[in-house]
Amino acid sequence: MVRRKQTDVELLAEIASAFAGSLDLENTFGAILRLLDEHVGLQQGMITLLDPDSELIHVNVAHGVSAADAKSITYRVGEGITGTVVQSGRRLSAPTFTRTRGFSTRWAPASGPAAQAWPSSACRSSWRIARSAP
Repeated sequence: MVRRKQTDVELLAEIASAFAGSLDLENTFGAILRLLDEHVGLQQGMITLLDPDSELIHVNVAHGVSAADAKSITYRVGEGITGTVVQSGRRLSAPTFTRTRGFSTRWAPASGPAAQAWPSSACRSSWRIARSAP
């Protein structure tokens, strides 16, 4: 338990350092997703933003998928897991997104991981991650 807390504190310190180290949010969020991969086994992750003019949700930063694939993915508000999180403003958690009603295969996490999606109400965006089983 003590080792786990120490590891969590180390991860938080590295995330804080990533935020402090750059004003480029795309690079900062990419670094944070890589840190989550190193520390907790993140397999895939993405950070999306809602374009207020088009009402489309775009992937801004992704980990575990190609940059070309990530940039080609868009969601409508209310569509799939990502659109539901942006619309509702509530976190969504599922043992596997692929078995979750409303799942969209545009961005399919690796088979079988636990997955979570969090809203960020400040800019109507979402974080979505899939991580390996503990």
